[in-house]
Amino acid sequence: MAKRFTDSNKWQDDWFSDLDTSNKLAWLYILDNCDQAGIWKKNIKLLNFSTGCSFVEDDLLKTLQDRIYPLVEDKNKWFIPKFLVFQYGPDYLNSNNKVVILVIKKLIELKLVKQFNNKYTLSIPYPSSIDSLKDKEQVKE
Repeated sequence: MAKRFTDSNKWQDDWFSDLDTSNKLAWLYILDNCDQAGIWKKNIKLLNFSTGCSFVEDDLLKTLQDRIYPLVEDKNKWFIPKFLVFQYGPDYLNSNNKVVILVIKKLIELKLVKQFNNKYTLSIPYPSSIDSLKDKEQVKE
């Protein structure tokens, strides 16, 4: 069983608090069931069974947009970039931690991370770990 850090401030986060109860439960379930690289092997049937809810994949993706990215090469997996930032820190791509190095190797295999001049970068755009949707709207103004 994997042990995870959890953000006790999520209950004050505007994005999270705006979710209805079932979507909050889905988000927590996905975070608890993704692997150490933030990859969730999609299983909507098990999600529904475990939560007692009736999620539809397209609706769930729409609700969790900008938080979850379906993998291009494996449609049965979803990637959660913020998971990595929260679990390993904002500079995890430059970490020498053995677990993080294994995570980076997995992300490279999945074509989610690219290497340029011995530096790693995510190959998909994602919101900053500390930016909520409200924060992004204020920056645009």
